[in-house]
Amino acid sequence: MASEIVEHVRDKVSIFDAAELLGLDSSDLRKCPCHAPYRPDKTPSFSVYDNGRRYNDFADPDCKGDVIAFWALIQGIDYKEALKELLKASGLWGAQSRPAYGYRPKAVAAGSRISRNLPTTKECKTAYKASQSAQEWFSEGQYSLYHDEAKLRHIANWRGWPIGFIKAITQEGWLSCPSFHRDRVLAFPVQMPMESPLGFSTEIVGYHILKNPLAEDKKLRQWNYTSGDFANRITPPALPLVLGNFDSCKRLIILEGQWDALSLAYALGFFEHDTAWDSNCCIVGIRGAASWQSLIKHYRPFWPQKCECFLIPDNDEAGKSWTEYKHGTPSFFTELEKLCLTVKPFRFRGSKDFNDWLKANPHNLKSLKTIFP
Repeated sequence: MASEIVEHVRDKVSIFDAAELLGLDSSDLRKCPCHAPYRPDKTPSFSVYDNGRRYNDFADPDCKGDVIAFWALIQGIDYKEALKELLKASGLWGAQSRPAYGYRPKAVAAGSRISRNLPTTKECKTAYKASQSAQEWFSEGQYSLYHDEAKLRHIANWRGWPIGFIKAITQEGWLSCPSFHRDRVLAFPVQMPMESPLGFSTEIVGYHILKNPLAEDKKLRQWNYTSGDFANRITPPALPLVLGNFDSCKRLIILEGQWDALSLAYALGFFEHDTAWDSNCCIVGIRGAASWQSLIKHYRPFWPQKCECFLIPDNDEAGKSWTEYKHGTPSFFTELEKLCLTVKPFRFRGSKDFNDWLKANPHNLKSLKTIFP
């Protein structure tokens, strides 16, 4: 069984897609947690995570796996037979000549915008890819946060978000509250862009965690990066939080902070149950003002063509450095000018950052549509 075929199926078919092909209701599986689809389940104990790539049954420690294992579970067959069935059912069988889902492969010639100055997929996965134990650690934190009303209320008051939005981003895999040295921390996934003949994709390579998130004293809140592989403990680079289709977007909005990126997504209505994500828009949250270089370094080969960029720094000294050219060193603004069709710096006056503006103007969200049309 070629590992390339397995990876191709995992990349192109989610568990939600597989459920639909099997005649199951995928909307129930999108809940976190949900009822197990293969057995009677009075209390929801089944979870689909990693953007629909993996599942876990909390009632059975041995019942977990990828989309192929999910197909085998429902059909009562082995993994190899499930792979064959899923390839045929999804239209990926013989997909080399006519790929499914309207996909058109991109050329990956030497020196192309995809392959230039980027480690291979194999190198990235070997060095960073999140291990299964780390993914389960993050998934358990999703389950914990989703059902912890006290933490949900605290985050809602702290960030100015409704509880429904916090549950939505937790369910989608953008926020978790896993156990860390006997305490609970808040955790965000760290994504690495990957070189692949199948086009742009990302892998979770680690987690950005906030210790003591409930502490009133800000000095007690500590940010750290943790490895995606608990065996090797390789700390990932300070990659940004990327929401949306980075490589094909027409409107790129870059803010300082992953909280602010999620706040803008909420303000624009992108996580509401009846609102689809705008495929032309990508929101990027830089993890620390000085970490913009990590975005340029790792995402340059996949940079969207002829995109408009909105640059939203914080209103502090660190934020000013994004647009200031000092001592012959290019600023973030000048680097973006080389890559984007236009770059428009924007500041929310009277507030330190966008999240503060949102809390002060919760009923003024319609004005954002005129700023980011």
